[in-house]
Amino acid sequence: MLIFKFFVMALRYRKVERTLNFGEDEGVTKVYGQVRAGKVISFDQVCRDASAYTTATKADMAIVVSGLEFFMERELGNGKIVQMGDLGNFRITGGSSGVEKKEDFTLHLMKKPRITFSAGSILRDLCSDVKFVQESIQVEYVDEECDRLHLEE
Repeated sequence: MLIFKFFVMALRYRKVERTLNFGEDEGVTKVYGQVRAGKVISFDQVCRDASAYTTATKADMAIVVSGLEFFMERELGNGKIVQMGDLGNFRITGGSSGVEKKEDFTLHLMKKPRITFSAGSILRDLCSDVKFVQESIQVEYVDEECDRLHLEE
């Protein structure tokens, strides 16, 4: 599949201080880079944007995705792996707490299952192309009274 990249991939991060609560560095404060999430893209916007690259309308895209949700729920619930091409694979995983003897094992030891996603080539390649940009805090000063809390650096 040929994909054209028309955008700069940059993740914003900020510096955060954390005091370690374990290990030989317990009590030591270190500075870490923390990636900041951007705004949420709504399902409606995803369908609208995806339809711009196809002959399908926004409503067509929504129908396809809804059908995909139904199909994935059914197949994952049956223990199957759902392959989504170069996007990746979804599978349901689970496990249990351990016991020493087979006869002591009961169903109540099983933990809640979860969905595991394994990224395909498109998303793995995306991660190798991403650049990091430090988030900057902009401070604006105004002369008028305001009842909101403002951060200053």
